[in-house]
This record gives sequence, structure tokens and C-alpha cells, in this order.
Amino acid sequence: MDYQQLVESITISIRGKIIMETRDEGCGIWPLLLKNTRFYPACVWHDHAYTEDSWAQNNYGRLNTDRWFLKQSLEIAGGSIYHKARAYLFFGLARVFGKIFWEGKN
Repeated sequence: MDYQQLVESITISIRGKIIMETRDEGCGIWPLLLKNTRFYPACVWHDHAYTEDSWAQNNYGRLNTDRWFLKQSLEIAGGSIYHKARAYLFFGLARVFGKIFWEGKN
């Protein structure tokens, strides 16, 4: 399996029960879903955090979930000004459009 196939679909299961599948996740929304990006791990975490009854929804709320997403993205960006700008762009898009996808109460 090459990198692209791995990025296209990662499934994690425990005792046969799927706990995470990344086939439809990434940075952005379909049809502008970016999978081959350095921020992919942070984006997948963010997608799962937006899922109804997730730990993040029950304990963080949307604003703090988005802040954690930004924190992870900035760590991934390292010292690159370009990648830091992209991290803030993804954060801004999450803040503007995320309410549509947030499955929790707040």
C-alpha cells in the first residue's frame, strides 16, 4: 500500500468494532477535501471532534475544539510562515463554516 492509498482510507478498529475511519475526512469539505497535506492529522482529529457525542463536544465546546485544532496545526507548521498562515486559514474557515457541521449543542 502506498502513501496515497493509506491517506485515502485509514480504519482503526478494536475487537472488530470500527472506532475511526478516515475515508471521508481531511482538511476542508467535499469536493475541496485535501488529504495529502501536512495538516491531515489535525484535520482528522477536528472532524472527529465535530461528531455528535464526541469527547470534545461533551467537554470542550466548538470554540475550544477549534482552538485545539489551531494549536495542533501551528505545531505541525513549525517555523514556516507559509504553513502558519495556512494553519490560521484553516482555523478561520472552521470558525466561519464549522457551525454547519457541529453536531453538538453548543
